[in-house]
Amino acid sequence: MSKSWRISIESWARLSALFPVRAGEQREEITIQHSDIWLSMLNLVAAYHEAGDPALATWLSEEAARLLHERLPKDHPLATTSMALLAENQILCRRYGAAEMLLREVSEPRKRTIPDHFLTVHTMSMLGASLSGQRST
Repeated sequence: MSKSWRISIESWARLSALFPVRAGEQREEITIQHSDIWLSMLNLVAAYHEAGDPALATWLSEEAARLLHERLPKDHPLATTSMALLAENQILCRRYGAAEMLLREVSEPRKRTIPDHFLTVHTMSMLGASLSGQRST
């Protein structure tokens, strides 16, 4: 993977400086803790995943998961979403054991907080895929 693709997460927070504010406008300061930064990262992971670049998607999702775990509680929705995306990329890369570990960690808070939500069902489906993949290899 080219180093030019490896944008540091902290530099992402500085991107807002590229968009000047007009006179009299108020703008919220964007920091690394801002949820829009995290949502953009997770959307970028999904885009790389859909574009068929699992290596870049995995690297970015690992970085997002690491940074989110440093800043958010383990069961925070953004933290569980980043781990689920990482697990999905692990399945695509046929790393079924790593995916299982992540999905078991994600499934507990989701079962507890959003038991009937599609994200919980999707998590359990991916867990089944990781277990099936381990049996077939």
